[in-house]
Amino acid sequence: MPRPITPATASILTLVLALATGLPLPSAAADDPASAYRETAGRILGRALVDEGAWTKLEHLTTRIGHRLSGSPGLEKAVAWAEERMRAEGLEGVRLQPVRVPRWVRGREGVRVVAPVERELPMLGLGMSVGTPKEGITAPVVVVRSFDELNALGRGRVEGRIVAFAPDWEGYGRTVRYRGAGASAAARLGAVAVLVRSATGRSIASPHTGALDYEEGVAKIPAAAITVEDAEWLRRMAAAGETVTVSLHMEA
Repeated sequence: MPRPITPATASILTLVLALATGLPLPSAAADDPASAYRETAGRILGRALVDEGAWTKLEHLTTRIGHRLSGSPGLEKAVAWAEERMRAEGLEGVRLQPVRVPRWVRGREGVRVVAPVERELPMLGLGMSVGTPKEGITAPVVVVRSFDELNALGRGRVEGRIVAFAPDWEGYGRTVRYRGAGASAAARLGAVAVLVRSATGRSIASPHTGALDYEEGVAKIPAAAITVEDAEWLRRMAAAGETVTVSLHMEA
């Protein structure tokens, strides 16, 4: 069943159709090269606002197929489904091409605070992270808000420890850099693993993962995302002078 058109959508649709039918426009538009395409663009936009095809396809991918990590069975299923749908809709020249892609397997994982209190921390290993040794890694945590803070600590206060990146939220584009480059930045100073605040401004105690990028020539260390709430808790513990020790296990 088509989804109902909201008042906001109806207003946009009315405007688009008005443009498409050639209602008077400001004089500045007469010199706009895009005016030659206004009618066609209006019809396309108008159709898009009431068509359910794209929504249905997205729903199928996310609900019925699910995760589609590189090299996973889910991705293979999605590719086969996309080919079938393209052929069914009459597209010409549909073909599959062999490609090589990296394949990363998460495995079982977990992180637990062992001192000064004991509790589990919700976590998700970062995509392409290496795993821990079979016995895991247990080490004290050093908390930093930025790369500058990390480098200011120096090797003496980082080596053998787990670095927790707990930056302030500065929008996705600036905050996500700790997820991408944090592991190598910490490894250069001898850290044994990193925990990274999820790159999101909102959280309900839910970790938010993504991929990392290891720097060439720098030791690869395990890296995992933790929740916004736990990153802030680690900051408060550090500010209170408490040393938090955690045990990290990742089979990635």
